[in-house]
Amino acid sequence: MPPTSETPAAVLAHRISAFVLFLSAFCGNHSIVAQEAGRKPLPEYDRTVEAPLFQLRPARIRSLSAPGNGKITHLTVNLGDHVRRGDIIARVQVDRLDASVRRAIGDIYALRQQQTAARTADETEKLDSLSRQLDASKVRLREVAEQLRNLAIVSPCSGIVDRLQVLPGEQTRQGQPLLRIVETTRLQLRVPIDATNLKPGQEVPVLLGRGRTVGTIADVVANDGSADLYAPLLRQAAIAIVVLGNDNQALNDGEFAYLPIAPLALLPETFARTLDKLSPQVKTISEAGELSTIPISVIGPAGNGKLLVAGGFAEDERIVRPAPPEEGSPTEQWEPVPETLIFTKQESIYSPRQFASALPALAETLPEIAAVSHEQGESTFKFSGPFERPDILQHLLMPDEYPLCLTSEKKAAELLGISAADMAYFREVHSYFQQEAIRRRLAIKQIDDLKGATPSGTLPDYVEAVGQLNDDYVAAASIVSDYRNEEARLAAWISGFGNQVLFTKTGQSLLELEDSQIRQMRQMRQILDEQRQDMLASYLNGRTDRDKLMEDSRQMLQAWSSDLELAISPNQAETLKLLRIEAPADPSPAKATPATASSVEQSEDDDEPAPRVALPAALQQPAESPLVPYLIFGGGALLLIVVAITGFVLFRRRGRNS
Repeated sequence: MPPTSETPAAVLAHRISAFVLFLSAFCGNHSIVAQEAGRKPLPEYDRTVEAPLFQLRPARIRSLSAPGNGKITHLTVNLGDHVRRGDIIARVQVDRLDASVRRAIGDIYALRQQQTAARTADETEKLDSLSRQLDASKVRLREVAEQLRNLAIVSPCSGIVDRLQVLPGEQTRQGQPLLRIVETTRLQLRVPIDATNLKPGQEVPVLLGRGRTVGTIADVVANDGSADLYAPLLRQAAIAIVVLGNDNQALNDGEFAYLPIAPLALLPETFARTLDKLSPQVKTISEAGELSTIPISVIGPAGNGKLLVAGGFAEDERIVRPAPPEEGSPTEQWEPVPETLIFTKQESIYSPRQFASALPALAETLPEIAAVSHEQGESTFKFSGPFERPDILQHLLMPDEYPLCLTSEKKAAELLGISAADMAYFREVHSYFQQEAIRRRLAIKQIDDLKGATPSGTLPDYVEAVGQLNDDYVAAASIVSDYRNEEARLAAWISGFGNQVLFTKTGQSLLELEDSQIRQMRQMRQILDEQRQDMLASYLNGRTDRDKLMEDSRQMLQAWSSDLELAISPNQAETLKLLRIEAPADPSPAKATPATASSVEQSEDDDEPAPRVALPAALQQPAESPLVPYLIFGGGALLLIVVAITGFVLFRRRGRNS
């Protein structure tokens, strides 16, 4: 039999069917990938915490021990104090490590000086040897920094110190117990469940006597004996561990809580008082009218005058009580007990939204408790303003032209991205370079001090000497710098330097300036230095008074600060604008007193006001919309309709022509 030729309509239908199958497969795969990519990690909890069923308990209790042998210093907590995750609770001080930091930095500085001399003399072999020695010294410095970091005792969670076993100044040995922290920002709830109904990662409604909140199933574990009472009522008895966020302390340790799942039910307390206290049981009646007696276990008060009980209830049963006898009726009559609720067996537990729609009356009596999720985090950058210079030099020197190490320890640590755990290392670095700045006579306090700061007594030579000191200081600090991301790093440098960040190597790198822009910045800096040197020479020679020098210098720096943005692209200027914490036209917006030899040590607990800047939307990583699969499917469906209509019109025209 010869093959039958298909009509145009049949060909079109086959093509449409194939396209639909392809589109369905594509959208299905895309949805699966999107779901896998969006899956959140399971919340952590501690199984060793004593947590009775139906009772909120801390998710974790952390015991901290000494990380090494040494003396306890900077103990910042007392018994009963609240601590935040990441807080430095104490440090173990090892004197030999503090000395090692200074020795390693001194070695690096000496080797760099030798490199400069060898490079001037064109001694290639010596340069190679010095480079190897310099790399080895940097490795030693990193090792010491890591050892110091490990000696910081950091709070692993937010909570309350409920046990303190150490005193300030006490000598400790590695592994010695120091204190214990009870976590308060996350709680756990353990409930008996049917293991076939739940899986880790589900969000579930958690009911309390005063309201409801949301928790996440962190784990489903085998019955350890605590759920034996409920085992006969479940197909596969297990225990669900639910973790709840509690950053705002809206939930209380020890509070009664439960999930709306079988075999649980709610009974009015007035009705429960009529039951036998030793062996309570209730009567139930099915839709077919069959009367049953169900033994129950009373779990606890559920609020709003209700008791939570457990029993082997069937799906179509209602709890009943004897009805008032009717005259002439020979049989006993039964009536439903008002305000009772049996949580029926489900294939899976209600989600928080499903609960509100499936049980609206109960949801209305249990208002939502706004317990903050433990997954929330900071979305802003926090810095303390620009690097500091003496008031008299505010309008003569830019921030990067004065020793950065003479800024207060805390502010410098914030701007350089130093975490609290690395403050022991940074304190030694900061102190070392402060003493170097004083020793090299770079810690000037007034304009006339410039004459003795360098052999030539000129501003360009002073700026060059300060630049070398600052480069070494930043390099030593960068070993432990820990910015959250590049945007935070750039925001810190803009906060510290203002528009003058464009003159720094770090700022040029972070803003991704092109080579031609960097050359232009270098030329602008050279011209600026020459003009300021002329004004300074006029002052030092007595041709200009100090007030005129400061006013002329202020106007010059203000003009240069404004002109700097003309040398960068619009996108770079927008980034600079978005990340700027303060936007002064004057390059020296704040007055501050730098650290001196008598104020080298600063307390890391000083509570200074800190301006904040939000992370710009343009720099945030855009998240993929969950509507993408639906948009693709909708676009495909629209295309199918257009193809079908076009095919139908062509087919009708062909039919008319034939």
